[in-house]
Amino acid sequence: MNLSIWFYCLAFGCLACSKPSTTFSPNLPVDDGPYKVTALLNDSTWFGSASASRTLAITGQSACTSNRFDVRFSTDLPFNNTSPKQLVTGCLGDCIPTQVLVFHNVPLAVGTYNITTLNSCAGQNGAANYYWLLGGDAIIKTYNTQPGSNGWIQVTGYDADKKVVEGTFDIDLSDQSAKTARFKKGVFKAPIQ
Repeated sequence: MNLSIWFYCLAFGCLACSKPSTTFSPNLPVDDGPYKVTALLNDSTWFGSASASRTLAITGQSACTSNRFDVRFSTDLPFNNTSPKQLVTGCLGDCIPTQVLVFHNVPLAVGTYNITTLNSCAGQNGAANYYWLLGGDAIIKTYNTQPGSNGWIQVTGYDADKKVVEGTFDIDLSDQSAKTARFKKGVFKAPIQ
């Protein structure tokens, strides 16, 4: 057999068995690893730490604040190719976050909640926000839900004794120039503080 045919067969076999770096298992159990949130952001693996807090009413209880929570996902992953190289921990322990994703006013009950429904309780910035940060606190780019945004967050479990909430999410957010950040196959487990 011709040597070039063997070479092409070998090269094709190697390429067929390789996996891209963005391959992600959406069923990854978040308790088995150090990260409490995993997702795909525009088809690239995204991970970080998670925390949640009860939604507080400023001027009294309402349907939009009663038995609801906000959940925040932080990471120190670089948000673009020009970011300085750094040790990425996913914001475990002491960390300076580069990205934060927040869902507001999510009902603290098992169920799936459409983002358009949550927007009615969220005010002008919407029910979910995604921020690029500089130095951990200076916002340099913001993505928000829009009136026609696609997305949902699902609460799959809540343990009142351990004060832990877990779930999944899938959402599209846009910036002012109509660029989109698409979070898909999100899985989280967050302590409620």
